[in-house]
Amino acid sequence: MLTMASRYKISKTGTVRAELGVSTLDRNTFSREDSGDDNGLSAFVEFKERLQRDTASNWSFEPSLVYEFKGRDCTPVNPYRPAEFQRDWNIDPLVKTDEHYFSAGMTTKHRTLGSAMYQIGGFIQQDNYQGLIHRYDLATTYKGLALKIYGSELRAESALLKTSFSRPRVDINQVLLKKVRLKNRVLWRTGKK
Repeated sequence: MLTMASRYKISKTGTVRAELGVSTLDRNTFSREDSGDDNGLSAFVEFKERLQRDTASNWSFEPSLVYEFKGRDCTPVNPYRPAEFQRDWNIDPLVKTDEHYFSAGMTTKHRTLGSAMYQIGGFIQQDNYQGLIHRYDLATTYKGLALKIYGSELRAESALLKTSFSRPRVDINQVLLKKVRLKNRVLWRTGKK
């Protein structure tokens, strides 16, 4: 497998990253028969930007776009996707076909209020599977109380099944005791300060 990658800074805070991969796997090394599936192609493109009006602004916005293509005959040397990818998309890893993955998202951050993220993504296995996923993440803190709401919603259709899967989560944390160091002693006290 041979890969070529490039990163281009399009602005002070924005980048475009691209990667192209070519693979060769000849299962019939000593035969000229059945050589149509020896060479594979893959591609990846990512755009990220961080938008902020000025340095004094409390708000920042981070849009992102990703597109990935994996050809039917592409044989990567090592796994390049997270281990949870197949589970998250509910796909059969043994299906051999062209694959397309895309996502578009926006993250908004405020210095004191917290952050919010929304992302929509799609995954297509040609003539076999189509899935659309929505991911969300909201996080804020107030006087030692941390609230995080996040999850995903998947709608998918394959040659055999039509599935829908929701994975919402809510985490709530409150600081009850705080560790304080005084001259080689560790004390505990309640509250934030």
